[in-house]
Parts: sequence; structure tokens; C-alpha cells
Amino acid sequence: MLEVGCGAGLLAQLLRCRYVGLDYSPAMVARFRTLHQLPALVGTAAALPFATGSVTKIFAFSVFQYFPDPQYAARALAELVRVARRAVFVGDLPERSHSEHHQLYQRGQFAGWQVSDGFYNPDRFNILRWL
Repeated sequence: MLEVGCGAGLLAQLLRCRYVGLDYSPAMVARFRTLHQLPALVGTAAALPFATGSVTKIFAFSVFQYFPDPQYAARALAELVRVARRAVFVGDLPERSHSEHHQLYQRGQFAGWQVSDGFYNPDRFNILRWL
């Protein structure tokens, strides 16, 4: 399992699987390693340092709103699909936001993905693709 945008590991501590985290922040990766003694790498979602089909499942939760533009988000999605062998889950995509700096998404942008309501915010949704 690969978590893209692992931060300090809030979700990692809840999982019981072969896990690796990835975050663009060296400080967050260092903190993650200290807290969880699990593997984590510094990297970006649009250029994953993994071979094609090398990770069984990938998820990214509450990170896509921080991407710089829609083109970066599209490259990131393509990378997640390239590296995943079975499934990709992207959670907490905002349709509306309290911050003008957040990238916004629409459910219709994700043809070929299963779209579901967000877990806690009616202005957010999730996407899933089985490969």
C-alpha cells in the first residue's frame, strides 16, 4: 500500500499492511519516520519513484486540493494509475472550499472512476479505480 501525501502519518497509524508513505516535504517524511518506524520517501505525486505496476494499492487522501493546477493533478492521477497494480483511491476532493487557494474538482471530470460522496463534508467527494 502506498499513501501519496502521507504527511506525518495520521492514516498510516491505522493501517495494518505492507505500507510505504510518500510526501513532498522532507520535514514531514522525517517526522513520519520518527513517529511510526515505517518506510517513507520524499517525492511528488506527478513523478512517483516506483516502477509501473509495482504497488498493489495506492491512496491519496485530502491532498489534491493543494496541487498547483489542474494539469499537475492530471499528471498525478496518471502516475497513480501507472504505478498501481489493483486499485487507486483519491479521497476528499473539494467541489467548493473555504480557501481560494484550493484546487477545485467536479465529479464529472473523472470518467471511468467510481465516484462517491465524501466521508464527512458534503462539498467533498472520493474517486476509486479498480485496475
